[in-house]
Amino acid sequence: MDTSLEQLIMAANQGDADAQCELGFIYEEGDGVQQDHAEAARWFRLAADQDDAMAQISLGDLYAHGDGVQQSDAEALQWYRRAVDQSEPLACYRLGLMYYNGWGVKQDYAKALRLFVKSTQERDGTVIENADILIGDIYFHGLGTAQSLQEAKYWYCRAAERGLSGAQEKLSRIINQH
Repeated sequence: MDTSLEQLIMAANQGDADAQCELGFIYEEGDGVQQDHAEAARWFRLAADQDDAMAQISLGDLYAHGDGVQQSDAEALQWYRRAVDQSEPLACYRLGLMYYNGWGVKQDYAKALRLFVKSTQERDGTVIENADILIGDIYFHGLGTAQSLQEAKYWYCRAAERGLSGAQEKLSRIINQH
C-alpha cells in the first residue's frame, strides 16, 4: 500500500475530517484502490458528521443516486441541507435541483430559484455554471415567479460568457421574441 495512503488512513482513523473526506473521494473514484461506493459512503459519513460540507454534499450525492447506499431522496435532502447551512454553493445547487425537479420534495420553483441564485455567489472560485441556465429558464418561463425576459437574458448571458453550451440558443430565443 502507498505510504501516503497509509498516512491518510491513519489520520482518518484518528478522526481527521479532511482525511476522511479525502478517503471518501479515493474510494468513490477508485483512485489507487478498488472502487467501493459503500466504503466511500462510510468515510464521507464520518466527515459529514463533523460538519465537513464537501463530505455532506458527496454523501447526499451517493444517496441521491443510490451508489453504495440505499437510494433515498430524504437522506440526500438532509445532507444537502446541512451543507447549505454552511453556505456551500454546490449544496445550494444540488438542493435547488431537488426542488426544481420535485425529487423527494414538492416541486417548488421559487425555492429552487433562491437556492440557484445563492449557488452563483462564488466562494473559493467555485462557479456552478448550470445554475445560470436554470435561473434563466425559470425567468423565461415564469416558473414560481413573474416571467421576466430581461432577467432571463441576464442569466443566459452569464452562462454564454462562460461558453456554456445551449446558452447562445436560449439567448437567441429571447432576441427572436422581440
